[in-house]
Amino acid sequence: MGCLLQDLLGVESPADPRRIAFRRARGYGGAELRRRELARRKQQEAELASYRARLVQGPALVLPLAGGMRYSYDPAQLVPLGDAGTVFPAIRLSAPWGTLEVTEGGTLVDPSWQTARVSAPTSLRGDGVAGEGWRLDLAPGWLVRPTPHLGHWDLVRDSLATEP
Repeated sequence: MGCLLQDLLGVESPADPRRIAFRRARGYGGAELRRRELARRKQQEAELASYRARLVQGPALVLPLAGGMRYSYDPAQLVPLGDAGTVFPAIRLSAPWGTLEVTEGGTLVDPSWQTARVSAPTSLRGDGVAGEGWRLDLAPGWLVRPTPHLGHWDLVRDSLATEP
C-alpha cells in the first residue's frame, strides 16, 4: 500500500535517510546545534562528577533530617545523583539542630530524606560551623564532631548539654 501511494504522489524513497537528515540539518545550523549540545552534555557530566567527588566520595558533614524541619530551595535547580540522592545546589534548612544555609557547592539529600551531606567543615567556631559554600548556625545543645572516618563529621546532640 505504501508503494502505491509513493507512486501516485511521485515520491522517491531515499536510499539513505541519514543523508537527507544531514542535508536538512544544514538549513537550520545543525552542526552548530550538535556542537552546542555536546558541549552542554560535557559540562553536565563534569558537574555531576564534581558533586559526586565532593558530596558522595569526599569528606563530608552529615546532618540528620527529622521532624520539625523547614526548608526552601529552587526546585528548578535540583540535580539527581541516582541512588545517592538529589543535590540541592542552594538550600536553606532549619531543624531542631539549627539552620544550614548553602549558597554554592550543594547539599546531597538521600532518597529517603533521612540525612543531608555537605562538604567537610573548614571552620568550627562556637555555635557556627562553615565549609566551602555553606554555613551552619547550631542551636544550643548540638555540636559537630569528627567520626572515625578521616575527614568525616557528624552533627549530634551534646550529651553534656542540659535540656532547655
